[in-house]
Amino acid sequence: MADNMRDGGKVAVDNGADKAKGAVDWASDKADGIKDSAKGLVDVVQQRARNVSHAVSDTAGKVRDKSGEWLSDSAETVQSAMSDGCETAQHAVENFGRDMTAVIRKHPLTAVAIGLGLGMLLGRVASSRT
Repeated sequence: MADNMRDGGKVAVDNGADKAKGAVDWASDKADGIKDSAKGLVDVVQQRARNVSHAVSDTAGKVRDKSGEWLSDSAETVQSAMSDGCETAQHAVENFGRDMTAVIRKHPLTAVAIGLGLGMLLGRVASSRT
């Protein structure tokens, strides 16, 4: 009877050990599966981060190129506007000079009288300041 109890206890312990080993194996398999899933998730996240990094880098390059083009275009526009403005001013001065010459030729005595009057005014202003 003692042998039967011992054998029964041994069987129960062996069954418990087998169940515990089965539970440990099952938990180990699940842990390996979770580990593999996590590794796969990390790989996906790393790949997406690389993709975002490349996209940001490409966009930054495009922005740099476009801003260079815009600055170049702006510089050309400003240069052209300044050139046009200088030409317009030069033509205006030339036209004013021609118009004054024509008026003086048409009315020489009046032009001399105006010149003398302006000279006297400038002389008085200059002498009153000193």
